[in-house]
Formats: sequence, structure tokens, C-alpha cells
Amino acid sequence: MSNIIFTNKCNISCPFCFASENNVKDEIAETNNFNIEQVWRINNYLNSNSEFRFCGGEPTQNPEIIPAISLLLSSKRRIFIMTNGIWPDDFLSYINLLPQKFETKIRYLFNVLHPNFYKGKELEQIHQALKIVNPCNTTIGFTVYNQNFDFDYIIDLAELYNIKNIRWSVAAPNLSKKRKEIDEYFPELSGQVAKFIESAVRKGMKVTNDCGYIPLCYYSEEQLSYLLQLPGIAIKSNCEGSPVDIDNKFNAWRCYGLYSLIQVPIDGFSNETELGKYFDRRIKILNNLEPYQKCNTCKFWQNSCGGGCYAIRIRKVLQKKPHICFFPIDDDQEILHCIPERIKELTIREDNDIVRLYCNQTIIENPDENKLVFLRAIDGRQTIQQLIELWKSNFSSDENTKKQVIQTCRELFEKDFITIKYKYSLI
Repeated sequence: MSNIIFTNKCNISCPFCFASENNVKDEIAETNNFNIEQVWRINNYLNSNSEFRFCGGEPTQNPEIIPAISLLLSSKRRIFIMTNGIWPDDFLSYINLLPQKFETKIRYLFNVLHPNFYKGKELEQIHQALKIVNPCNTTIGFTVYNQNFDFDYIIDLAELYNIKNIRWSVAAPNLSKKRKEIDEYFPELSGQVAKFIESAVRKGMKVTNDCGYIPLCYYSEEQLSYLLQLPGIAIKSNCEGSPVDIDNKFNAWRCYGLYSLIQVPIDGFSNETELGKYFDRRIKILNNLEPYQKCNTCKFWQNSCGGGCYAIRIRKVLQKKPHICFFPIDDDQEILHCIPERIKELTIREDNDIVRLYCNQTIIENPDENKLVFLRAIDGRQTIQQLIELWKSNFSSDENTKKQVIQTCRELFEKDFITIKYKYSLI
């Protein structure tokens, strides 16, 4: 799943903007807009069952959005538009006049703010947009960014336009921007979020939780017993399945919260599935980074709870150790301290002279000796450095041993045959 950063120009300035590291001024925004040729290239890159997810900035600020949507609809691609709802007149008219057969092909997520935030005709423009979209394919979204949030206006807006889906999220920080940490408000926010969800559900609305979340330990037992039994994802406790963001230079990052931490060009991956797996493997390593001291004894930690937004946790770590290596698998020195561990689903089967490796949907027949020896030897306790010491007599030099062991570790890691454990040092 991929979010296409159709433009990084926006027509409002949200106080919690998670995309501010990438958003630009008007005078250079045009160079960061997707054009039709780039849209078609991405369309071919996406999986056949994927939506084309317009994101931004505000995607309707790109003048190519109407021809882009027309092109995608004609190719039978389903569309998802993430928008603030402040639409230019020509786009409003285009959506209003769309043939009925296309109404079910487009989903909308309207990210809205408190009515007092808007200036001039902005609020009126949002209402105009909500009047014409298919309510069954529309979600009202809002972001919690301080301890005094009001949710009544969200429910009122959804009721006014017969919209049954509401999405909530906790603001994600940017790694390079100074901002008061939202987790300082979690004790107060958890109760307010629980009240909001209960109020919305009572109105017959379905509530879902985006990747920004409050760890489960902040809710009371009574609140959890209610929230966790609701259908859908009213409350989640990790950000698994988060989409990858792709810009018009065909660079990708895991999410806007980690925009300045890890980016790669998509050309190195055959499709969006492989691109997503690349990030997922590395993000899992961050689970070794304990967010809070109390997580050590928490019954939810890494069982059902991820411990809070990675961006929040990483910001705290960077304050202690600015030059820490977060992804040791890609660092020639830190990888030596990694402990490789076989994936539980891995099976090694030998039949006469044929050896096969089975793991999920991947099969390797007659793997080279280095991979086979590596997989048989790792036990979840030995570091790469210890394995090098163990095998150095089998190679022509210490350097060659190190090269072969690291290469084998990385290849098996990228094929999802192994994971790694790594103890981050914050001293």
C-alpha cells in the first residue's frame, strides 16, 4: 500500500502538520507536482488490486488532478483521496458532474479541524465538498494534537452529511522540528478518546484508528474491555501495515514521521509489495528500542502494543544520542552486534541430494553452502561477530570471513528467512 505525494503544496497550515519537513513554498511547488506521465508510471508500479492513494500536501492543489483521476478511472483503477476538503472550484465541479458509475470507485478521507481554525470561505468550501461526495465512500478524519481537543464538531459534521465512518489519529512529530511531545498528554487524552469513540458508536458510526495511537496501558481496564470488543479498528496499538509514501522523484519513505530518517528510490524494487517489505523489515528492528521504562513489565508490550509512535520514541532517543544507528543491518560495524534468528515459519527439508528452504511463500532449492550453514548454526544467542570468530578458519582470511558472513546475513534478512535482535545503547 502506497500513498502518492501528488503535491507537497498545501492551502492551509495545520498546527500539527506531520508533512512540514517535505512541504514547500508556492514558488517551487510546481517542481514537486506529479504529472500525467509520472502518474501512469506509478499506476503500473502499483499492485493490480491497490488503490491510487492521492496524498499531499493537499492533492487538489496540483492542477493535474482532474486529468489524473480521469486517466485512472478509465484504466479501472480505484482511487482514494486524502484531502482537507478546501477544493478549487473546477475540482468541485468535476466531482459533482462525475458519472454515477464512478461514484463507487473513489473513496475520500476528509481531514478536518475545529471550525474556529478556518478563515474566510474555507469552512463553506468543506461543506460544499461534503454535500456532493458519496457518503458511503467517505470518512471524516481528525487528529488529536493537544490535551484540550473537542470532538463534538466531528460527530456533528458526520451526522449532518450522513457519513458513518470516522477516523482518528494522534499527531506524529517530525524528527527535525521542535514540538512539545504529545505523549505527555496521553493520561488525559486516553479518557477523552474513549468518550469520543463511545459517543460516535452510540450514533451508529464506525470508528477506526489511524497509525497514530495511544498505547493500551494508558486506558483503564473498563475502557479497554469496551474498546477492544468494538468491530473494526476503533482502537489499535501498533502501526503495522502503514502505507509507504512516494514522491514525484520516485523516492519513498516509511511514513512522514520518519521522513528524515530513512528514504530509498523505488527503482530498486520490482513493485510496491517489495518496497513495503523493505521498510517493514527495518521498522521491526526498532521494536528492540524500548519506548518507556514501564514497558519492561507491561503485559501489552510487543504482545499487542508497539509502545507508541516510532517518531515519538526516536525523538526521545536522539535527544540522548544524536548519532545513534537505528538500522544496524545496513551498517558494516553495527551489524557485528546483531543477533540473527531464524523465522519461526522456516523449514529446511532434505531429500536425498536436494535441499529446500521453505518460508511463507518463498522456496529456495539447493541454497549455497554459506546460507545453509548459517541457518543451521544461528540460535538467537550468537552475534554476527561471534559467528565470524567461529568460522574464520574456513575462509582464506579474517576479512573474507567477515564479508561472507555479513553478506549471507543480509541476503537472508531481505528474503525474510531471518530477523535480527539488537540491543540499542543509549549511553
